Amino acid sequence: MAPRKKNTSSSNTGKRSVAAKARVRSKTSRKKKSSKKWPLFVGVGALFVLIGLCFSAGLWARPHVDRWLERGRKVVGVAAEALHNERPRKESRAEAPIPEASAAKRSSVTKKPVNEEKREIRVVSIPAPSGLETKIEPAPKAEPRPIPTEGSGPSLKKICLILDDFGYSLTEDVREIMELDPGINIAILPGHAYSREVMNEAAVLGNEVIIHAPFEGSSGCTEKEFIRKGDSESRIWGLLNKWYEALPNAVGINNHQGSIATSDASTMETVMKFLESRGLLFVDSWTGRNTMGFRVARRLGVPYGVRIVPFLDNHDSEKEVRAHLNRLKEKASSTVVPIAIGHITKASTRKVLLDMVPRLKGEGYELVPVSIAVHHPQPSSDPDQT
Repeated sequence: MAPRKKNTSSSNTGKRSVAAKARVRSKTSRKKKSSKKWPLFVGVGALFVLIGLCFSAGLWARPHVDRWLERGRKVVGVAAEALHNERPRKESRAEAPIPEASAAKRSSVTKKPVNEEKREIRVVSIPAPSGLETKIEPAPKAEPRPIPTEGSGPSLKKICLILDDFGYSLTEDVREIMELDPGINIAILPGHAYSREVMNEAAVLGNEVIIHAPFEGSSGCTEKEFIRKGDSESRIWGLLNKWYEALPNAVGINNHQGSIATSDASTMETVMKFLESRGLLFVDSWTGRNTMGFRVARRLGVPYGVRIVPFLDNHDSEKEVRAHLNRLKEKASSTVVPIAIGHITKASTRKVLLDMVPRLKGEGYELVPVSIAVHHPQPSSDPDQT
C-alpha cells in the first residue's frame, strides 16, 4: 500500500491568511499611534501663535501706555505744585444784589472776613433790587493771580492768547492744548456738557478761565440764552450771575458773537456794573467796529483788554494762524501785552499751537494770563481787522 501525501496547499493557505492578518493589525496600530500625535502638534502650534500675538500686542501698546503714564505724572506734579503754592484768601467777596431799573434805593452790604481775626468792616453802597423776591448769592471767587515782578523773566516780551468755545468736549486733542502752556487762557461757553469739567481741569493745570458770554450778533446767537441789545438790568444781571455761578473760577468774561449788543452803550453799562460788583475783568472780542464794550469799561474803571490782531482762524488755515501769531509777537513790547483770540474747535489752530508755543521762550516771548494783560496799556484804535 502506497503512503498518503500531506495536504500542503491547505497548510500554505492558512499561513498566508495568518501573515495577512498580522500585517493588517500592524498597519492599524501604526495609524492609531500617528493619530494620537496630531492633537499634540496642534496644541503646541496654537500655543506658539498665542505667544506671538501677545508679544505683538505688547509692542503696539507700549508707547500709548508710556504716554498715559507721562501725562499722569505731569498732572500730579502740577497739582502738587498748585497745592504747595496756594495761599488762603484774605476775605470773601461781598454780596452784590441785582439792581432795579429805577435805582431809587440803595442798601449796604458788609464784607465778612474769612478767618476769625478782627478786621475793619467796609461798607459798599450798591443799587438794591426791587421787585425780586430772592437775592442771588455770588459764587466763590478764586484769588486773582499777582502780577509778576521784574524778576520773573524780564527779558521776555509778554503776549496773551485766549482760546474760545471750550465746553463742547474734553477730548485728548483739547487736553493736549490745555497742557501745552499754563499761559493759554480758557474761554468757556456756559451751560454745555463739559463746561464745568473743563473749568476744573484748568484749575489743576494752572490755566486762567474766563466766561465766553453769549451776546446778540447780527444773526442772533448760536446759544439759547444770550444778552440782547436793550435787555433790562434785571435780565442782564440774572444771566451774568447764572453763568458766573456755573463757572465760579472765572476771572472775567469776553463776548461770544455780540456785534449788535456790544454796540449799545446802555446794555454794556449794565454789563460793566455787574463785572465791577464782582471784581471781574472784560475782554472785548471786537466782533463789530462800533463796539462800546471796552470804551464803557474804560470809563467805569473796569479792567479790560482788547483783541488787537485778527481772529487767528477765521478761515481755518494753518498759514493764516501762523501769520496772525507772528503779527501778535510783532506788537509786543516792554509795556504792551497784545491779545489774540482763536478757537479750540479749529484743527488748524491746535496743530499750529502745538508747533509754535513750545518755541516761544526760545524766541524771547512768554504767554501770560489775561488778568496780567489787562493791567498793561490797551489800544484805543480798531484792530487790524475783525
